[in-house]
Amino acid sequence: MHICVDARDLNRETPRGQGKYLFEILSQKSLCDVKFQLLSDRRDLPVHLPERPNVSHQFLDQRGHRFHAWEQFALPKMSTKSKCDLTFCPSMRLPWWQPKPTVVTLHDAMPWIGNENCWPRGFYTDTLIPKALDKCAAIITVSNHSRSDIATVWPHLESKIHVIPNGVSEIYKKSSTKDFPKELSDLGVNPPYFLYLGGSISRKRPEWAIRVFENLGHLRSQLVLCGIGASEGANFVSAVPKQTRKQILFPPHIPERWMPSLYEHATAILYPTLYEGFGLPVVEAHAVGTPVIFSSVGSLIEFDGPLSSILPSDDLECWVKTCNSFLDAQVSKGIQEEGLKWVSKYSWQRSADSHFDVFNSVVNGV
Repeated sequence: MHICVDARDLNRETPRGQGKYLFEILSQKSLCDVKFQLLSDRRDLPVHLPERPNVSHQFLDQRGHRFHAWEQFALPKMSTKSKCDLTFCPSMRLPWWQPKPTVVTLHDAMPWIGNENCWPRGFYTDTLIPKALDKCAAIITVSNHSRSDIATVWPHLESKIHVIPNGVSEIYKKSSTKDFPKELSDLGVNPPYFLYLGGSISRKRPEWAIRVFENLGHLRSQLVLCGIGASEGANFVSAVPKQTRKQILFPPHIPERWMPSLYEHATAILYPTLYEGFGLPVVEAHAVGTPVIFSSVGSLIEFDGPLSSILPSDDLECWVKTCNSFLDAQVSKGIQEEGLKWVSKYSWQRSADSHFDVFNSVVNGV
């Protein structure tokens, strides 16, 4: 099987989210017999590829960024030229012209039910992509809640939707570092600390994490906010008292190999998002045995694990009280073991197997 892949999310300085998803799927041994031809557009940026003999990459040059010409013309044209069996679009977007059967991953329905700058409303989002979805061979999504949202927006597409949950990398399940890594302390991170994940997107609510931390009144702890640059972070803490501001850290990009240790040594993970299609930080926190605090919103209603503290999204007192309780007491070994058992159902290998089933059914009509 030969598959052309829109791999622009791996053609970034630091792939996140959807790029991580694609990297993990391509890295699994069960797909080693599939030839993946990865295509991207930015010669000025690095390309992060799994070291697999069945994965190749090439740049496609195409003018017309404003008109999405790369994905609407260059990608399907190359699919035809390369004589691939299938085009895989793993990052929410897909071409209307589909000379080859096309499978797309819709991680959530946020572009059509939310209001985010990265998905401006208009002809492209509201008309062209829905028409392309009508033509595609299959839609993959990552949770039952996302499936429900997608089917609510487009009821006629429900029969095309396949729910395939994300996994958790083995480096999280194997993480166990008694000593705090020097690489993290060199960045200014020092336990005890609370870890926020989500970047600066408004629905992720970094301001809420800062507000919770500010109300803890704990002078020895830190708040570490990932995915927000120092200059951007300065805007978030401008109204925070100077003493508390010193305890809030916006580290530079942290390599994935250090992330399990960052999770593991945190007092708790703060994940105050108001909507997610999956919620990878929840399963990664369980894999390393660290409590994670979030609200029952979006797909997160599906992630009530042993280490989950599910709180009302707007109850500041409750969030502060829960954070203080984790500062005062360690999580028992038994609960951590339950968390690792609970998270075992989230496997990238199992996810890759299910992706192959979808690809195979499209190509061979199985």
